[in-house]
Amino acid sequence: MITKPKEVIFNPQTFYMRSQSLRGFVISQVSSSQIQRVGEQLNQVFAKGELLEEQVRLLPMTEAALGHKLLEEKAEKKKLVLTAF
Repeated sequence: MITKPKEVIFNPQTFYMRSQSLRGFVISQVSSSQIQRVGEQLNQVFAKGELLEEQVRLLPMTEAALGHKLLEEKAEKKKLVLTAF
């Protein structure tokens, strides 16, 4: 007898906190609204500082050169994240 597969609930925070990886998924079967909804959820948990357990330093995209310099000189211990704002 063929049965319906067990429903899997994806928790992005657990996924990232456990340093897991995802290989070979089909995004073409996902609607634009679903992609948008997941993107909004990821942005919300990232903004709250709940997505990454490492210390991060946010830099606006306009300061990308500074970020590059800090990395080259090993002057920043935190991970650098460039933001659009």
